[in-house]
Amino acid sequence: MTFRELDIVFLSFREPQKEQFWTDLKSLVPWARRVDGVRGFLAAFRRCAEVARTEHFLMIDGDTRLLDSFDPDMKLPALDQESVLTWASRNAINGLVYGNGCLKLWPKRRLLEMTSNDGFRRASGYFIDDIRYARQPGLFSETSPNGSPEQAFTYGFREALRFCVEGNLRPKPAHADACQFLGSKHRMLQIICGVGSDVVNGIWANIGAVEAVRYHLDGGAQSVIGDYDWLSAAGHRTSRTYDSRPGQLCRRAIEEINLVTGLGLFWLEPAESLAFKRKEGSSDA
Repeated sequence: MTFRELDIVFLSFREPQKEQFWTDLKSLVPWARRVDGVRGFLAAFRRCAEVARTEHFLMIDGDTRLLDSFDPDMKLPALDQESVLTWASRNAINGLVYGNGCLKLWPKRRLLEMTSNDGFRRASGYFIDDIRYARQPGLFSETSPNGSPEQAFTYGFREALRFCVEGNLRPKPAHADACQFLGSKHRMLQIICGVGSDVVNGIWANIGAVEAVRYHLDGGAQSVIGDYDWLSAAGHRTSRTYDSRPGQLCRRAIEEINLVTGLGLFWLEPAESLAFKRKEGSSDA
């Protein structure tokens, strides 16, 4: 089985670049199909399954484009009805290579069987609890959630809040030398908060991430991760606060967070951010 033998479905909603990315995708895989503007994760995913004509299909997010390394004739592992194969995507803002914007090869039947949002993890609002995810080797896509300040803010906020929830971030005790925040998500949070000001709207991803950490420490509800109307309103409110001095205010907020958590967050000026990404390469998380 190869990608060429499967339907490829482009799932878009509010992404500012979605029409250009759709055009680019059709030029590479003319048989691609599209689902656009469906509200709600479950409804959108089910609609993708409905338009797919093959028993498995590859889903591509509306802010993601395929790289030249994508080979439609690549031989795929054995497929089953209980697993989703994923290929990590490179983030155009910060260089991280991980699950955000990843390519997902879904079993059509499993999605059609879903009848409520109960199966979706509340911490991410995206993945389904009772299905296996099998990450595959290779880098075939790049996700660009920086088509507008609002999109970048939403990306930074959602990802940082997810890491805070999954990492069980808490303020450090007065006597502690480091925060109670373990694992790879610590480094990823540092990068999402601090790297990316060298690209268009990248600083708004940093601001979104910083504001998500503050929101979490203040006891905010994790359910907002999947509420794009709430996130849009939060982005507009935040832009009024940060607009005149975004870099300076972002750094100040980070200093305040570090005092109560010991996270060691940082924020890099554009030249520093670019140098960081060139030195680190694509950070595989």
